[in-house]
Amino acid sequence: MVENNRTGIFLIIIGMTIFSIHDSLIKVLSTDISLIQLQFVRSLVGVLTIIAYLKLTHQPLIFRTGYPLLTIVRGLLSFFGYSAFYLAQSKMPIANISVLFLTSPFFYHHYFNVFLRQSGRLASVDNNGDWILWSDFYL
Repeated sequence: MVENNRTGIFLIIIGMTIFSIHDSLIKVLSTDISLIQLQFVRSLVGVLTIIAYLKLTHQPLIFRTGYPLLTIVRGLLSFFGYSAFYLAQSKMPIANISVLFLTSPFFYHHYFNVFLRQSGRLASVDNNGDWILWSDFYL
């Protein structure tokens, strides 16, 4: 169990480092390169990484879905979401972008309460398996 925790912590630190470098590169390169080009290169690197992983683990590469319309909508929403994020990164300080990105669970909470009429609490589980409530508010 301890070894799994150490591996998990190590992988989280690597992931956070990669995303920090990624955000910094977007900030620096956005002055000289089009945001669409940056988005294309990021997507290309992501696709190549996934294909390499699937080949290394001997898993099949399948491009089929049972929900083609939903997949198209998801792709378009992801494109516009990343476009907005890259635009924000090119125009705003990185600290402000990070704060707004990390507050997204609160925006989800508000969305679920107001638009979907689902009440809920932002919560997590501590080491003892007990629930810790982060908030019990409605915006």
